[in-house]
Amino acid sequence: MISAAAMAELISRGFPEELRSVVRGLAITGLFAESDPRDGSIACLVEGGALIPIVPRTGLPSVPDHWEWFELEQLVEFGPRNGYSPRGVDFETPTKVLTLTATTSGVFKDQHFKYVDEEIDVDSTLWLDPGDLLIQRSNSIHYVGTMAVFDGLPGEFIFPDLMIKVRISELAEARFVHLLGSSPFGREFFRSRASGTSGSMPKINQGTVRELPVPLPPLPEQRRTIEACSRLLGQLEDLEAARAFRDQWCERARASCLHALVENGEWDRVRDNWNSLFTTPESVDDLRRAILDLAVRGRLVDQRPEEGNASQSSQAVIDDASWRAPERSFRARPEPSIEALAGRLRIPRGWVECRLNEVAQLINGRAYKQAELLQAGTPVIRIQNLNGGQQWYFSDLDLPARQMCESGDLLFAWSASFGPYIWSGPKAIYHYHIWKLVLSPAILPGFAYHLLGQITEEVRQQSHGLAMLHMTKNKMQKWPLLLPPLAEQHRIVAKVDELMRLCDELEARLQDVEDISQQLAESVVHHVGSAS
Repeated sequence: MISAAAMAELISRGFPEELRSVVRGLAITGLFAESDPRDGSIACLVEGGALIPIVPRTGLPSVPDHWEWFELEQLVEFGPRNGYSPRGVDFETPTKVLTLTATTSGVFKDQHFKYVDEEIDVDSTLWLDPGDLLIQRSNSIHYVGTMAVFDGLPGEFIFPDLMIKVRISELAEARFVHLLGSSPFGREFFRSRASGTSGSMPKINQGTVRELPVPLPPLPEQRRTIEACSRLLGQLEDLEAARAFRDQWCERARASCLHALVENGEWDRVRDNWNSLFTTPESVDDLRRAILDLAVRGRLVDQRPEEGNASQSSQAVIDDASWRAPERSFRARPEPSIEALAGRLRIPRGWVECRLNEVAQLINGRAYKQAELLQAGTPVIRIQNLNGGQQWYFSDLDLPARQMCESGDLLFAWSASFGPYIWSGPKAIYHYHIWKLVLSPAILPGFAYHLLGQITEEVRQQSHGLAMLHMTKNKMQKWPLLLPPLAEQHRIVAKVDELMRLCDELEARLQDVEDISQQLAESVVHHVGSAS
């Protein structure tokens, strides 16, 4: 039996699909309904020759002594039969054919269908009736063999070629057979017998469906088992809804606490609610964003008068353009006032307000024709290479120094995989979708990197979830920022690096917990599928 601790762990960690599988696995081993002498006996059907049991039961889960195992073929009134998939049309017709998605979840969903401009005979066995079992004969290995009970209206849908229909006889309940097909044992039976060539979806055939072993108690006990299982599955749905509500509450609470931290320095709220705010690896990203916000607003370390005033020490450097690399000139665009762009920021003592292009020069990469990308020469850095991609192109072009980068240079991907990177490879050429930043002596590379990270997060939030982010050079150059004295920049970089290492450690530990929970869930499901 499964221990109470294992079930509690599954519930607390939230594995609804695994729990449903556990419940179905327990149901088909006779643990949900007691036997009753008034139910009659399966043995009578065996003795009368109506059914022939599977003997021996080698490799089958243990069931109560008064149950018997039979192949599904003996319990079928009609089928198994493959469906039919005419070409769909984009207008309404009397004939609707289900799509595979209608049963992928293991529960019939009537919104997934297509209209077909073809008349199907009213007496055709393609039409579905309530209680028909639909089995996916072809899908990915995770879904092949998925079984669902059709509970729509009679004569409303036909079923597609990628499904097999079976109608169960009066000897068994269709929903009891569905429990078996959806249990760990049933799912593994179909997966292990699925076949297919490399690159194609695995398939099962009608013969495999006929051979599915089904443990059978008397009909009244089948019905009690179905009822008990339905109650438990309903409770799991309630549990899933409660967990979703809890997760939403945690997300809102985390956002509120981190907002109070960034805006008002309320560390106590984060500290007092730490264990409920950061419970998943993904939640740590919110903490990282808050750290960057604090860093660029002057709220991560204290301001020290002895470190000077950036508005005095940096202004001469900002006004001096000698640090800039030679670059083509472009027509200047009108600049909105800094106050209009950054009025929401409080300027810390000793900091100066400026724009990014006053302390950093953004240099465009070069676009390449396919013929210019070679198999040897100087590496050409593309965005996928910044993200760990190992497919490299090379070039033999003789380019000016501004279009080359060295180890330690600060780069920014302004399209797709959006954000800053510090190059750590050999001398290379950077592609068109990447900017190289030449920095003024007034700003440290480490501070510029964290500043660009904060800008990246702000742009992501403004994009409202767009998958492909994009930043124009003009907008980036005019981005308002607050610049601290160099000595304070050193302390900020050190503190951010320290806190980011702690975030990495926290994320790794939370991931370890999640991995252990997943392993436990898989172990429990395997136990139900294979043990008595």
